[in-house]
Amino acid sequence: RVTIVAKFIVEVDLTVSGKSKPEQVFFGGEVKGESEMQYLEDIGTALSHTFVVRNIGTGDVPGAVVSIFWPYEIMNTALHPNGKWLLYLTDIAVVGNVNCPDPRGVINKLNLQSRRPTNYQAVTSTTARDRYQVVNTRATDRMRRALSDDYGHGMQTLIRRVRETNIGELLGTTGSRESKTLDCKQGTARCAVINCTIGLLPKNKDVVITFQARLWNSTFLEEYREVKEVDIVSHASVRMIPTRSSVVEANPENDKTSVKTKAFPDFDLQKEAPGVPLWIIIVAVVGGLLLLVLLILCLWKCGFFRRHKMQEQRATKRKAHSAYYDQVPQHAKA
Repeated sequence: RVTIVAKFIVEVDLTVSGKSKPEQVFFGGEVKGESEMQYLEDIGTALSHTFVVRNIGTGDVPGAVVSIFWPYEIMNTALHPNGKWLLYLTDIAVVGNVNCPDPRGVINKLNLQSRRPTNYQAVTSTTARDRYQVVNTRATDRMRRALSDDYGHGMQTLIRRVRETNIGELLGTTGSRESKTLDCKQGTARCAVINCTIGLLPKNKDVVITFQARLWNSTFLEEYREVKEVDIVSHASVRMIPTRSSVVEANPENDKTSVKTKAFPDFDLQKEAPGVPLWIIIVAVVGGLLLLVLLILCLWKCGFFRRHKMQEQRATKRKAHSAYYDQVPQHAKA
């Protein structure tokens, strides 16, 4: 009798991808303090980062964890040692067998409400805040299609404003501006790490996690008013939860992704070219006046400003003619 022990290994392959909607936003207007924020719309432009985790392997994933690094503040500066708001997180919407708790109280920390009704419905939650879920049985398909939408009229408006920006660059109003990147992995932003737990994920299935936020307009007006563009980057990585079953990750190379949103100054701000320092203007004016005085002195030394009266000029001409005829021989005159 022969006993054969076979070990079965199930290969799974988790992938994570991301998309920013919209990919480009603008900031402008007036600076407002945190105490002036009464509604979410007062903060700035709405945007979202959507992460899709999909199992493309041959077996089911018993569980996984998605770690999302969310840039909610800029790094400390000399004027603001405690940091300033960057992307104000307003909500996390999920589709599928996934849960995203908020252990640090980053989601809507100021408890602001929207002026307009939303498409979300409050449900019971075990966290310190109300959770929301999308009221649509086909939300997964809709959100997946949203990753490839062209945004219709919004994109047309964006193209028009980008063209205006290019015209400003041709006029020399933005040529000297530089670009900035706000990324916690580069030390320019402070990130909150939010770990989302995925339950059983069958093969060829996915979960969708959408971080909804507002661009903190006042921070960009104060810190990046004269910047050409600002890149804001979030990161996500997924890993399978270790189990006793023979389930292994086939390709760990596609377990990470990053999402970038570009922020541009409004066209009115781009027309405000960086001013020339006052001391340069004063030195230029004084130097020009000194050069003019030196030029006048040189001309005066050369006799340029000496003027003779008409009678003196005629007398000089008569003397010159008389001297000429006096030198001519008598036989030449005859």
